[in-house]
Amino acid sequence: MDVPDFSGVAAAIEGAGAISTKMDQLSEAVAQVSESMSLHTEEQVRALTSVASTFPTAGIGPTVRFDLGDYAARLLVGVGSGLASEMKTHVQTLLDSRDQIRRQFAEMSQQLRSVLSSAATAAWQEALKIDWDAVRTRLESYAPDQQEALREALGIAGLLPAPTMPTELGRRVVRLHQNRSGGSQIANAVSGMYSRQSWRLLDDVHHDWSTSQILGPHKRTLADATVAMRQGLYTLVAPALVPLVEGIAAEYLSNHEGRKVKVKHSQVATKLEDAIPFWAANAVGLGAVMAFLEFLEERLFGYVDFEKNASEAKRMSVLNRHVILHGRSPGHATRMNGLRSFLLLDTLGAVVLVIENR
Repeated sequence: MDVPDFSGVAAAIEGAGAISTKMDQLSEAVAQVSESMSLHTEEQVRALTSVASTFPTAGIGPTVRFDLGDYAARLLVGVGSGLASEMKTHVQTLLDSRDQIRRQFAEMSQQLRSVLSSAATAAWQEALKIDWDAVRTRLESYAPDQQEALREALGIAGLLPAPTMPTELGRRVVRLHQNRSGGSQIANAVSGMYSRQSWRLLDDVHHDWSTSQILGPHKRTLADATVAMRQGLYTLVAPALVPLVEGIAAEYLSNHEGRKVKVKHSQVATKLEDAIPFWAANAVGLGAVMAFLEFLEERLFGYVDFEKNASEAKRMSVLNRHVILHGRSPGHATRMNGLRSFLLLDTLGAVVLVIENR
């Protein structure tokens, strides 16, 4: 859905009002001079030229554009030459232009009021109750150094920040890290918060996916995975969600390129980094997006040589696509890896939604 862009409206209104005021001042000065049709006194000259010097080229809307300073100069020339009729013509032109501005200003104000009160505006405001303000607040309420502290603290537990992660949880994680708590304590804090009220926070991850062309077809999978988390069927979650990270990323990249693209899983992070606009990353939360890309490159799509490091693969506890899809670690599909899968899709989904709803 296209969102109306009202940027600059306030400035336009303010500018129109200022120009109208200036034109009143100039008209008043002209009227005083035109009474005698002369510029015999230095005071009159200074009064008119002082006002005229404040007028730059002005424009309101696509059709009204004029040079007020030029009008003032022509007025001075006309009066100085004693051409009363030309003076009156210039004065009338000035007044007509002022009236035109006022009419267009009134029309613009009426149109703005109509748009703001229209059903269409109400519809997109309702659609935007995704509550992106709350999403951004959860990460952007942190100063850059605090965002980095959160990323570092969660990284110790093999976790990552995400748009729907509650602010209070982020603060608690940072405090735990500052108090030298280990990764297991941080992981327990995060898991404990998310599991409250029967994993209610997981519903926020895919709440708005049905409106998305890319995400909509996958909403059912996330809904089923949420049910599995609630029922303690953790072994079903990561194996179902990990392929979605790669699949949704591939669909987004294809849309970005305007054609179908085939991306190796080892290149997904790099390709996404190039394809996600900075404004979108900033809207979702720059810290969350950067942590997401790092997790993809360093953990999820990290290569494991099963022939040389079979024992290492079995011991791996943090989410890894290679280990899960090739079934090399039966104990890999855990509660925490299920949560990690949701956190990854939380950030990826938020990026897609922000770009689609721009």
